[in-house]
Amino acid sequence: MLQEQITTASSPLSVTATEGLMLYEDMVLGRTFEDKCAEMYYRGRMFGFVHLYNGQEAVATGVLKAMRPDDYSC
Repeated sequence: MLQEQITTASSPLSVTATEGLMLYEDMVLGRTFEDKCAEMYYRGRMFGFVHLYNGQEAVATGVLKAMRPDDYSC
């Protein structure tokens, strides 16, 4: 059986102005990509199922920022 260990931050997390700008740029890039996917899908240029993530950009950006080097990401 796989056991997971949950750890919490020992001190409050802080974000510098530079890091904040990088996070914002990541969210804008994600939104731009999603908007282009939607445009292509609705014009019939992308086929199959499209699940848009608009409005949720901060979730992925925040989770990736909080990950440690030994955390798994696919």
